[in-house]
Amino acid sequence: MKIKEKGLKTRAEVSEFLEDLAVQIKEGRISLRDWEGELPEKIEFKLKLEAEGKETELTIEIKAGTRAPGPSPYQGPSSSKALKKEISRLFNQIKKTFRQGGAPLDQDLRAFVELHERWRPWAQEFSASWEEALGLAQRLEEAFKNGSQEEIAALISRIDLAKKLCHKTYKK
Repeated sequence: MKIKEKGLKTRAEVSEFLEDLAVQIKEGRISLRDWEGELPEKIEFKLKLEAEGKETELTIEIKAGTRAPGPSPYQGPSSSKALKKEISRLFNQIKKTFRQGGAPLDQDLRAFVELHERWRPWAQEFSASWEEALGLAQRLEEAFKNGSQEEIAALISRIDLAKKLCHKTYKK
C-alpha cells in the first residue's frame, strides 16, 4: 500500500499532523487512513535540510519494518553481479545494526532472504553452497523474529564464514 499526500497546508495543519504522528510513533502503532501497523522499538530516521536563497526544503524520512501483513514491496536488482552486491550490502547492514545493539528492519531481513531465493538461476554450478546460504538467511530472519541473541550471533558468524568459503572455492 502506498499513501501520498502533497499540497499546500498551513503551518498549524502540518504541525498538528506531525504532533499526532509523533504520538503514534511513541506508542509504537501507526494508523494512516485505512492502514495500520505496529513499529519495532528501533527505527531508521533521516533528516535533510536544503536551503538555497529563499527556497527551503525539509525532508523527514522514517523507515521501519512494520508488522502489517502483506507481500514484500522489495524489488531489488536482477543481474547476478547486482544481486551479489545487494546481498552483501544488506548482510553488512544487518550485521552492523546487530553489533550496535539494534534490530534490523523486517523488510531488510525479508529482502535478504528474497535475494538469496532470486539467486537460484546463477547457482547451478555451486548449488550446495547456495542451498546452505539460503537456509542460513532464512534461519537468520527467523532468529531475529524470535529474539535469540546467541543464535543471531552464531548465524552471522556462519554466514560470514560460508561467504568466505564460497568465494574462495568458486571465485574465478
